[in-house]
Amino acid sequence: MRVIFSVVIALAVLSSRAEAEVLESFRPDGSSISILVDRPASPGKLPILLAIDGSLCIPSSLNDQLASLAPEASGRNSYALLVVEKPEPTHPQPEADGSYHIGPEFRCSDTFKKYYTLEQRVLDHLSALAHLRKHADWWDGRLFIWGFSDGARIASRVGVFAPETGRMVLGGFGGGTSMAHDLESMMCADSEQPDTCRADFHTQTEKIRANPTHLESWLGDANTYATWASRLDAVEANVLKEARFPVLLFHGTEDNSVPVSSARALAAALGAPQGTVVYHEIEGMGHGLGSGLPEDEALALQGRFLDWLLMDKTDH
Repeated sequence: MRVIFSVVIALAVLSSRAEAEVLESFRPDGSSISILVDRPASPGKLPILLAIDGSLCIPSSLNDQLASLAPEASGRNSYALLVVEKPEPTHPQPEADGSYHIGPEFRCSDTFKKYYTLEQRVLDHLSALAHLRKHADWWDGRLFIWGFSDGARIASRVGVFAPETGRMVLGGFGGGTSMAHDLESMMCADSEQPDTCRADFHTQTEKIRANPTHLESWLGDANTYATWASRLDAVEANVLKEARFPVLLFHGTEDNSVPVSSARALAAALGAPQGTVVYHEIEGMGHGLGSGLPEDEALALQGRFLDWLLMDKTDH
């Protein structure tokens, strides 16, 4: 979810993405799903690390976090990175310094808007895994999942539904209260007319629920009514309570896109740190792993979580 509309992202290219294998599966209507596999040369079989990013309609290759999870970039050539590309993403024009500015005028493709809902993205990922079960003779059957923001919402379902899942790292998505609740709280908390703000919010969200079309958007072109309808009333705690594997949750105290209170509610609902669920609340971090933190601290944090994800045993 993006409440702040102007986003600047650095140029990031997955380390081996130019050499990554591009596979294809299909939705029931025949439309194509692009499956990107970054796999190090290895004589043996490898597990899959499935990485799922947020809701912006840009190519996954421009996501810094996914770039750093590529085997060569992470320095861990013991897995294959799997990314199920978003439907027909839009490639932004670079600024003079090589960064990308994603402002309110940025437009997504009609195909993206038609197929980007949480439910469809879950089905796309499950379709990709079904394709790999049949065709990836290099896969050793283990699956580790990394999801952030909207990607964590998607990952929570994919992980619970996919029998191979061994561990998940999920961050920046809340998950303990509905997005309708979280968004209303954030949008109206500092309003000079909170009652009017809440009334307007309820009018808008009821309009979305009544007409979940991909032809209308709200709070950014990527966020169609159909997309919002798949998010507004979802509470990921209802799905994650069925997880039969370790889950690491993380959230920044300064996240201005998803309130930390929702992550705390999720951790409480799942009984963290009891059982196999662990919750990390990161002081000073915004919406993005390492956002607002010194670079060395951010890198250490990601390395620590990645090490945890790839463990075979269940200690935290």
